[in-house]
Amino acid sequence: MNKIFNLVGIYVFAFLLFTFEGLAHGDEDHGESKPSPQESTSTLESLPSDLSLLQRVFLPQQKQRAANLKVLQAHDVDRPQYVLLPAKVVASPNGYAQVHVPQASRVVADPTYPMPTTGDKVEANQVIAIVEPLVSSVDLTDKKTELYKIEGEIAQLERDVERLTTLGKFSARKKLEDAKTDLESAKKRKQQILTTGLGREVIRSPIAGILSDSHLLPGQIVQPGQPIAEIVDPTSFQIEAYTYDYALTNQIKEASLRSSLEPEKVYPLTLKGLSPKVGENDQARHILFSIKETAPALMIGEFVDVMISLPSTFKKVVIPQTALFKNGKTYNVFILAEPELILSRSIQVGIFFDDKAEILEGLKPGERVIENVETLAIVLKK
Repeated sequence: MNKIFNLVGIYVFAFLLFTFEGLAHGDEDHGESKPSPQESTSTLESLPSDLSLLQRVFLPQQKQRAANLKVLQAHDVDRPQYVLLPAKVVASPNGYAQVHVPQASRVVADPTYPMPTTGDKVEANQVIAIVEPLVSSVDLTDKKTELYKIEGEIAQLERDVERLTTLGKFSARKKLEDAKTDLESAKKRKQQILTTGLGREVIRSPIAGILSDSHLLPGQIVQPGQPIAEIVDPTSFQIEAYTYDYALTNQIKEASLRSSLEPEKVYPLTLKGLSPKVGENDQARHILFSIKETAPALMIGEFVDVMISLPSTFKKVVIPQTALFKNGKTYNVFILAEPELILSRSIQVGIFFDDKAEILEGLKPGERVIENVETLAIVLKK
């Protein structure tokens, strides 16, 4: 009986001991410690594949080698000093046209020539509108009188030509040639009256491109001083930059364009010319560039940045663009802080060039960076 009581006492004591030990530890955090390989694997499998949510991860060296995850050391290189100038994409003279009417006219609808709308592509010499010139009753009477007179001349000249042609060698050759010349001139004068006073006029596109501005409606009255349409060739434009530092224009070594919508893409520019200030209200120096390659992402009227490279140089941390992870409008890199510890680091990026990027803040020379974030994302998904 005593043995039974002793066994019961031992079990009760053991139960109370384990209960007290669990209550004493609770859920307190006892500091961060590097997990074992087994813990690293389970932690990695529970990580999201979205790199924007990654802050730190332990990645075994075996997995790094299996995935060919390469690491590079950030280092300083000599980079040219540059200045950012505000600029605008403007139309080239060879790729822009305005369309006007020769006199006050009314736009008419003609099913034979449907009017294109803003944004439509048009070909050179394509009909874009039909208009009827507006004339007063007095002008109309004068035009009709002149027209009747010319029509009488044409009828008389046609009879003369027919008669002289019938006579053949019995008529003077000079008279026949003069009659034909007068007849052709009379027909042209008749056509001129019809197109400028009594008939409809066809408005054609002077170049091929895109109809960038057209608000023509049937019945609308248009005046000679106002353009009825603007046509732009999107493949032919130039860049106009502005600066108040006149001395800067003599130090331009190279220039390139960067769009705020596509900061990673840099377009090389060629200097075309400089212009002085334009009027009293525009004291800036205008610098005109042409773009060396086609840029379908750019649009005429878009505001961009022009990067002017100067002869002087300075040290900058440079890494490949493949090491950058873009998260919205910010950039991150992934640092190999320890042989198996990877940390996410927010950085400030400067100029993109070739396949590299300048780092302004967030990364020091000598730090080890994951060379390709796509490879890291693949490893996290496995």
